[in-house]
Amino acid sequence: KKLASLCREDQNVVRVAIDDSFYNSTVRNVLPSFQERFPKCHLELFKSNISQMRQLLQAEEADFGVTFSTAPHVS
Repeated sequence: KKLASLCREDQNVVRVAIDDSFYNSTVRNVLPSFQERFPKCHLELFKSNISQMRQLLQAEEADFGVTFSTAPHVS
């Protein structure tokens, strides 16, 4: 899905579960750009570990999750 389409029409909110290790270092830098590009869409952020993220997604309390890994990507 495109990010703009994730804004729920009733609230214009995208609910994002973010891995603890990724939250502080990256999110702070990305938020101003997001708000400028999508001014009517607001982020609701959930700082969580992988287990909590899974629970939020399964309960449909988050629209998607963002994780971080230092392991090399192999395709």
